[in-house]
Amino acid sequence: EWLWIGFPHDSDEWPGYLARAQEQIAAFANAVAESEQAVRLLVRDAANEARARALVSGAVTVERRVFGDVWLRDTGPLVRADGT
Repeated sequence: EWLWIGFPHDSDEWPGYLARAQEQIAAFANAVAESEQAVRLLVRDAANEARARALVSGAVTVERRVFGDVWLRDTGPLVRADGT
C-alpha cells in the first residue's frame, strides 16, 4: 500500500555527507509521491522530523519510528501480506 523510506540521521554513517544524503532521500521520496505512490518517510527523532518536513512535500507522510538507518530491510517494520 505504501513505500517505506528511511531518512538518514546518523552522522557516523554519513561523515561529512549527512545533509546531502538527507536532501537526496527527500528528493527521492518527493519523486515517488509525485507518481501517486503513497510514501512513508521514517525519521528517528524530533530534530530529524523537522528537517525532513522542511525537505518533503505534503504528499509524503513523515512518521517517527525507531530504525537503524536508510537500509530498512534489516531494521524497518515487518509486514505480512496475509494480514496476521
